[in-house]
Amino acid sequence: MQPASCFRAAAATVLAVAATASFASASSATTYAAQKPTTFAHDGLRATWSKVVGLAVEKPGVDTAMVEPGQRFAIRVRATKKAARSARVRITGTREAGEAGPKRVVLRKSVRSGTVGLRVAKVPGTYRVQVRIGKRVRNVQVVVEVRTSPDAAPKPAPVPVCDPNLGFLAAPPGVVAPSIAPVTVVNQGSFPLLYGGGVIWERQEGAGWATAPFPTNFTASTFKLTAAPGAVIPRVAVVWSLDTGTYRAALPVRCADSGVEGVLYSAPVAVTRRVYANGNGSPVPLPLGNDIAPPPPVVPAP
Repeated sequence: MQPASCFRAAAATVLAVAATASFASASSATTYAAQKPTTFAHDGLRATWSKVVGLAVEKPGVDTAMVEPGQRFAIRVRATKKAARSARVRITGTREAGEAGPKRVVLRKSVRSGTVGLRVAKVPGTYRVQVRIGKRVRNVQVVVEVRTSPDAAPKPAPVPVCDPNLGFLAAPPGVVAPSIAPVTVVNQGSFPLLYGGGVIWERQEGAGWATAPFPTNFTASTFKLTAAPGAVIPRVAVVWSLDTGTYRAALPVRCADSGVEGVLYSAPVAVTRRVYANGNGSPVPLPLGNDIAPPPPVVPAP
């Protein structure tokens, strides 16, 4: 590859970067403007490289260039006068002590024309490049750091949102109706949930579920009870008017902060309807609530 082609490839890589980096260290972020070519000319010789403009902190007599780990920093040298074709530009590169290793000279070239490249390490660090033409000297600080465009700044972390469906009801796999089934409210989310005392039963019909008929004195949920994050709360549910079949317990809930509503479900429960020999096949309906009396004993028919 010709020297001019090498320079264009290397310069395009350096010029394309608009950086967010730290002038002093990798921990403090500083936004840099786009890198632009800078020229150092003397005695008919010209050296050109790319530097960062608009630094928050400028060092007199020192340009700063930014490269990604493992990339190449290039300096192009050419004669602008015929009389200077025998002169030379001396370029020396020194790696500062850091993650890449101890301080040492990593580049020493003397050229009349062409492109001199400094291949930097694959870890963050700092290099100092000295460009000397005759008795005049320019210093370039080459900072190696992973940079991002200001337009690609990291987005703030999403704010947690309450999901009212993060939880479930624990219920026995089978119950006999009419009776009282123990259920447990489990809040698996990170936000408190509001709920009421009325557990709804849904009957399995084919591939779907249908709400079972409510008892005559069923009280709808009023969302007056609170389940804290991670809470495990024992409750009871009336299994009164359910026929034999497969059901699941459902408890409407609501996010305490936003009011978003959801439902907690149990695993399928097998309900077996018990038939009494008296009382027209069923006992008197039980009241609802947490302190529900057990079903009356079965009295044999006379």
